[in-house]
Amino acid sequence: MKDSTVWRNAFNVAQNNKVSTRIDYWKSVRITESKRQLSWTLSRAEETLLRIIDKNTKDLLRCEENNEPVPPTVNNGLISATKALNEMLEKREQDDLEQRKKIAEVENIEKKNKLMDNDTKDGEQLNIILNL
Repeated sequence: MKDSTVWRNAFNVAQNNKVSTRIDYWKSVRITESKRQLSWTLSRAEETLLRIIDKNTKDLLRCEENNEPVPPTVNNGLISATKALNEMLEKREQDDLEQRKKIAEVENIEKKNKLMDNDTKDGEQLNIILNL
């Protein structure tokens, strides 16, 4: 079979309401699983960075109390860990935004499908579908 035939048949099968519902279900399962794995990894990294910040802050305070010079590793560790933590939080916000965009896109497609499923011969509804 040619690639174009396979894609055309796949498109026709995907137009079946039962099939598209199943596809959407498995997409949502996959997104949920990947998000769970990602959040576990990010949460572990976040805990580690917070421990580094806490330890270096305590070292900094101890040096100040004892009137000792602060080792460069303490300052560098604080700066690096804070920077990494900020980058992680920005990444998490970006991922959440992308997730919301995907959800909105699916909702728009569902609205279009509902409008297309209604048997109306009114051209106005067709214009609404095309403008969504």
